[in-house]
Amino acid sequence: PPPPFFFPTPRRHPRSSVVWWARRCVYETGRGWLRALVLIPWALPPLTSVMTWKFIFHDTTAVLSTFLMYINIIERPISFLGLPQYAMNSAIVVNVWRGFPFFAITLLAGLSPIPDELYDAAKVDGANAIQRFFAVTLPSVWPVALVSLILSTIWTLNEFPSIYLLTEGGPFRSTMTLALSGYFTAFVHGSRQMSQAVIYSLGLVPLMVGLIAFLARAMAKREEQGLA
Repeated sequence: PPPPFFFPTPRRHPRSSVVWWARRCVYETGRGWLRALVLIPWALPPLTSVMTWKFIFHDTTAVLSTFLMYINIIERPISFLGLPQYAMNSAIVVNVWRGFPFFAITLLAGLSPIPDELYDAAKVDGANAIQRFFAVTLPSVWPVALVSLILSTIWTLNEFPSIYLLTEGGPFRSTMTLALSGYFTAFVHGSRQMSQAVIYSLGLVPLMVGLIAFLARAMAKREEQGLA
């Protein structure tokens, strides 16, 4: 007679269906919640997120210093916003935290259309995980990553609220960027012409980055056509 597994017991059918449905719901719900959590830094108003980080970094509240001392990383409190060697790094952390959701969503959108057949073909050819990444994943995601990099460069160079709310360009001008310099030159020192020069120079940098990216893309397409 055939093995018993060819004739499954009907009682197991509803249970298997329920387990399948429950696991699927948990997976979809968990993935949705994870995406929602990733979007929180992007969804929060800049004032709310930056002031929250300022509360964490500030030497009066010492939230971060207390935590680092509790896990024995530092021995005494550190003024993350009051010392030049820590102020810029603190501002970078805040800016990266606010911009991370944009990169995560755009890269996820670039990864979704990649068919599994490409990875299966690479496995058949004997490619390992690193080789599959450089041969399949990176070429497919590179156009999306390039656009994200250009937009991030433009937004970072034009970033004003984060650094102004955190340090106002201090201490000792260690976090003074071009955007803040243009603001203080125009509205504090009253030099409109110098401020216009700073703003114009700030606007030329994203144009140069976009031009370089466009030329690199055009050269890559020309090389592909030449190889074909």
